Amino acid sequence: MNNLSELSDLEIIKAIAEIENDTHTLETFLFYDAPEHQSDFYQNQREKVILSQAKNPLADDSYCFQLLKKHKVTVEYECAGSDKFPHPCTSIHNGDDWLSHRNDGIEANKAICLTIIEAQRKLAA
Repeated sequence: MNNLSELSDLEIIKAIAEIENDTHTLETFLFYDAPEHQSDFYQNQREKVILSQAKNPLADDSYCFQLLKKHKVTVEYECAGSDKFPHPCTSIHNGDDWLSHRNDGIEANKAICLTIIEAQRKLAA
């Protein structure tokens, strides 16, 4: 998927788990994505179980902060026309070049995760 803004929360969690080589979280996804677990019973439980068992940087501020430090994400708060609606502007630099720069008007943890995912995709290309 090219448009990172369209990633679901589960897709973001999985992408971060792949970047971080988080085997526990990846094994949880593998279990629910296996062909034998495609029944309605498993699929109805999938999101709830994954969100309860996976390392979730969207909900866990301390984990997200660890990622922010590790990947050297810069966060600046700007205003979208008013001080009442601040949103983060996040970036990762590689020397003078941006590997990622986001100004989506989205929640901070999600912006940080999407910035990391975008930078890793560019490094892998």
